Amino acid sequence: MEKNVEAMVEILEQELEGAFEVKDRKSLHRYVVLLTENVVKKENYEKKQAEIRSDIRALTEVIKQGFERMDERFGEVNVHLTDISTKMFHFMVWSFGFSVTQAGVIIGVLKSL
Repeated sequence: MEKNVEAMVEILEQELEGAFEVKDRKSLHRYVVLLTENVVKKENYEKKQAEIRSDIRALTEVIKQGFERMDERFGEVNVHLTDISTKMFHFMVWSFGFSVTQAGVIIGVLKSL
């Protein structure tokens, strides 16, 4: 990469020397170096941005899978709670019937005394 930057500096210096009247070669060199450094920094920035986007996509997929697993788990819990609710209702009906039967027996015994 360093060789690419040096080659770019050299080419830009030559092109600018040919296009403009150069009064100070050192100033021209500093300008070209700053310009090429900014180009390299921009390339590095774009690479890092692409890596960050890739990481975000991966995290998004992991989060999505986690939510899908949670949906499945909540569905299982819902089925379990529905089952418990049904059993409790049947127990309450049985309990009420048993209590009414006991009350009828007690009333029958008391009336016979």
